[in-house]
Amino acid sequence: MHHPGPPRFAAVGESVELAPRQPEPDMAAEWRLAERPAASTATLGDGPVCHLEPDVPGVYRAAVSTADETHEQVVRAFPAVTETARFSVTAKDFDCDGDTADLADRAIVIGKFNDFTMGTHWAERDGDEWVIEADLPPGTHHAIFSFDGSFESTATDEATVEGPGRPRVELTSETVDEVLVVSADAHAAPSGSEPEVEFYLDGRDALAESAVIIDGDELRVPREALPETARIHAVAVAERHSVADTLVIGHDGETGEATADDTATVSRPADPPAWAGDATIYEIFVRSFAGETVDTTFEAIERRVPYIESLGVDVVWLTPIQASPTRHGYHITDFFDTATDLGTREEFESLVDRFHDAGIRVIFDLVINHSSRDHPAFQLHRAGVPEYEDYYERIPASQDVSDVDWAGEDAPGHYFNWTRIPNLNYDSLERMRSEER
Repeated sequence: MHHPGPPRFAAVGESVELAPRQPEPDMAAEWRLAERPAASTATLGDGPVCHLEPDVPGVYRAAVSTADETHEQVVRAFPAVTETARFSVTAKDFDCDGDTADLADRAIVIGKFNDFTMGTHWAERDGDEWVIEADLPPGTHHAIFSFDGSFESTATDEATVEGPGRPRVELTSETVDEVLVVSADAHAAPSGSEPEVEFYLDGRDALAESAVIIDGDELRVPREALPETARIHAVAVAERHSVADTLVIGHDGETGEATADDTATVSRPADPPAWAGDATIYEIFVRSFAGETVDTTFEAIERRVPYIESLGVDVVWLTPIQASPTRHGYHITDFFDTATDLGTREEFESLVDRFHDAGIRVIFDLVINHSSRDHPAFQLHRAGVPEYEDYYERIPASQDVSDVDWAGEDAPGHYFNWTRIPNLNYDSLERMRSEER
């Protein structure tokens, strides 16, 4: 099943990625807009992965067709609540020496508002200041300025956009007289008005809209109309919209339909695990934890579990355990095995078992947003090997502010000044398949 997933919620102007799930080798998929608001001129691009940028509020329905299936993805767009924010810095903020007349007329600006991507936003010089304006939602925003891609000398500024925060919503359920009742408890944001609630069904399920009755903050459906799995989504809407909440309702029947004798199950996939609420987490820098005189391996960490246990921690958090040319380990060169300098997969499993025996959970960083520049896939990508053409992001050479010779007409995308860890291309179906393998 290649259904793209649950309903999506966004503000006008935000880009929503659309992609089939669990892509198969050589699978062809094509998107089209089956429905859009009357005033919208939004379109979808070609290919199995594309982006919808809603241009007016309302409901959009995007249909993806494969060789033998067609599924719809619902995107609900809400009005964008933004104001123009102004950021500015002076030469003194950079601690520059000498004549400021020698400084550049433009400065690179990065922040959360542009995903910390260099070369997309520039501050222009205005006298002794470098100034940039951006339309941003309510909240406090930060901007980092630099004159080159090295970011060796930076200056920062912050700007606050007044306005309400986002409301919240939480779903609960109960069964009353063989009717499932889902209730939405919506809470206003600080300085925000009381929100209303919108319910949405999930296109992956066989729950018919005709079987559902929605009355304000309640959704009702007879138990006999429930399929094997039913996912109910809700979003609170005031000046801004909330993060959606979800209930997954299942039953233990064998017919695929709920009966009075079935035991209903309700889960909340958006909730964090219960143990995370008050856990004491201890981070282990895996390549230096044993000290400077010996190499850190999984076995070396395992020998120190009694010490970690004596600290009274509930969880250990490991930095990346895959192959990497760096000591911190975030520049991955092989995503599918443990690093040889740390130990074998069996030795890692032994370490995890030892922590579990001590009543300690194990979590670790899985870095799949980017890879090392030394990863074989990146080398093949930059060499122009067709099978790897779309594995990594590409940006125009004019946007590249690094001093790296990328030996091509474009450059790889990356965050900050992290030129040694290029971003993987999440618009590539071939790249998605490689991760599933």
